[in-house]
Amino acid sequence: MRPARAALASLIVAASLVHGTALHAEGTNASTSLKDHFGVGAAETLGASDSLTERLRGLERLGAIGTPRAVLRLVRALEPGGAAKAPEERLIAVRQLALHTDDAGARRALARVLGGHSSSAATETPSVLDDLAERTAALALARSQAPDALASLGKALESPGRAALAAEAALVAHPPRDLSPVLATARVPSVSLVRALDGLGDQRAFDTLRDLVRIGSPEVRAAAAVALTRLGDFETVELSRRWLSSNAPMPLRIAAARILSMAHAEGAARATIALLEDPSYFDIGLELALDAPSPELVPALAKFVRTSSGTRADDLLAALGRAGGEQAADVLAALLDDATLGAVAAYHLGRMPGKAPARDIADRLGRPSSRRLAARAATVRKLVLGEQATNVRPVLESLLRSNDAADRAAGATGLSVLEPDRIAGFVASKDDVVVRAAASCLLLAPRDVGGYVAERLLATASGDTETALALALAVPGANERAPTRVLLALVGSGGAAAPLAARALAARDAGAERERLDELLASSDPELRAHVALGLGASKERDAAGRLEAGYRLEPDPVVRLAIVRALSVRSEPSSARVLGLAAAFDPDADVRAAASRFTGPAPAASPTAETAVAWIPVVNASDDGPAPATVAVEVPGGLALPAATAPDGVVLLSGLPEGPVFVRVAPARERDNASERGAAWQAGK
Repeated sequence: MRPARAALASLIVAASLVHGTALHAEGTNASTSLKDHFGVGAAETLGASDSLTERLRGLERLGAIGTPRAVLRLVRALEPGGAAKAPEERLIAVRQLALHTDDAGARRALARVLGGHSSSAATETPSVLDDLAERTAALALARSQAPDALASLGKALESPGRAALAAEAALVAHPPRDLSPVLATARVPSVSLVRALDGLGDQRAFDTLRDLVRIGSPEVRAAAAVALTRLGDFETVELSRRWLSSNAPMPLRIAAARILSMAHAEGAARATIALLEDPSYFDIGLELALDAPSPELVPALAKFVRTSSGTRADDLLAALGRAGGEQAADVLAALLDDATLGAVAAYHLGRMPGKAPARDIADRLGRPSSRRLAARAATVRKLVLGEQATNVRPVLESLLRSNDAADRAAGATGLSVLEPDRIAGFVASKDDVVVRAAASCLLLAPRDVGGYVAERLLATASGDTETALALALAVPGANERAPTRVLLALVGSGGAAAPLAARALAARDAGAERERLDELLASSDPELRAHVALGLGASKERDAAGRLEAGYRLEPDPVVRLAIVRALSVRSEPSSARVLGLAAAFDPDADVRAAASRFTGPAPAASPTAETAVAWIPVVNASDDGPAPATVAVEVPGGLALPAATAPDGVVLLSGLPEGPVFVRVAPARERDNASERGAAWQAGK
């Protein structure tokens, strides 16, 4: 009997998604009939199992069979009281139905899922996987382009909530060829409808948006006016002025300020300042000042920065830096003497183009009270703008010889940036302060320095110095030279260097560490899961792609799914294309879809480092805003979490990064429970 079963099973050909296109195997009527009869029966047997894994396999088999009977079984599984009782089952059933949206019953089932009415989900608190299922259902409906599917999305836009958010994102991800089904069913004017139309950036929405400016609630009218401005209709500028002069409802006045800023129209700065001066709307005014910088804003920003603290003060300093001009440079330079704001002011002064900030930095280098922070500003200026401040080199040499540890750190960092060939000597220093400062510049050093650090220095360092030197594991080729015992110890420490060490271990994928890697791939820490996935992309083991596919299956965290997609994009196994096609079409996260959509075939992994951007993170005590000793993990574009240790003045300055936003977490450590970071997303590239 076993050979007969095998022969029948071989007739079941799995449907796959490649580059977002469903590929269904077709055969003779006889083979299709056999596939339907025996395949659905086998899937139902799996679906009746006590094992969740077996039940998921049964749902996937139904999707692979793809006959009307198999699709009907999937539809019924998602009905209230149906077989898909667990969130995991609902997600897999939705993914399988997403392959068959040519079936009207499948589309109706997906619409029920979008509305939160699938199986027992309606009576439970929705889980993360249920949210994934709902957003996947919305994407499948939008991708189908069927009128009834688009109508379901339009209906979802009428009421605020998860379904509306999912519908918005789906319509933007898979723009409708015909907007009329969406507009015909979205009869209630809503902010969700406006956001969807705004995200589409489609001129076909022009008339609808103009109508919504006139008939909607203040919130809807405001959003519609901003969307029209983005479409290029600057009639909204005059409308904005009327809203401001007539004391219109606050949502309209906020939109008016936004529109004037977008259009660079007269009165934009006054409207922004009016928001800054209203305590209830200060943060909105600050957001506008950051998005639409203007020298006209400088006096107001300078006034508020002196009475603010924490992240609000940091954002005001950022707005001053973006505003530019001589007055803003002078304000930032004066703040270098401020114990609380000086470090952040130095960063923004350093990256501000123009003669005024260069002059102010040169002047402050000559003043003992501001020499160190002026040197740090000069270092940032060299990294970001490629400009070397006058007389900075002798100042940096003097700082390096200082008895003050914070001075030595600033000197070592600055000289490492000016002369990368000196990094090798600095990281071999007996002064840990100098070692940690130079380690933050390892991505600028010649590559053999990274290999030397990974092979020799990591094994002898400890504590924060070891964490800082572990940045060498991000240098291409260097991670291969680190001793396995050192990598295992770094992972076991759970500190800021653990993710990079986990990536290096996974790339080796050695048999002796397989069990540990599987534990890390199932870790509760998404940072560790993501880095193991990135490492498996470089594994020479044939089953690595299968393990990544299994990891993607029920992964709730978009950062980890993105890492899995990046890892699979450099592999050649058939399962890689299968997962990438699924992710490109139906992953709820836009970054994951974009990464998967770029896949055109296996290619070498791109170098994640040695680029031109810089990240600056002051780490302070939550109690008094004073500098805090800490280690941090800085996640950069490409997914790597780069370890660093603060200098004695609390500053982390990482250089040689890829451009884009960065995210920071302060690594948990004994006796550092009160440390908090500021400036987590600050990064500048050339």
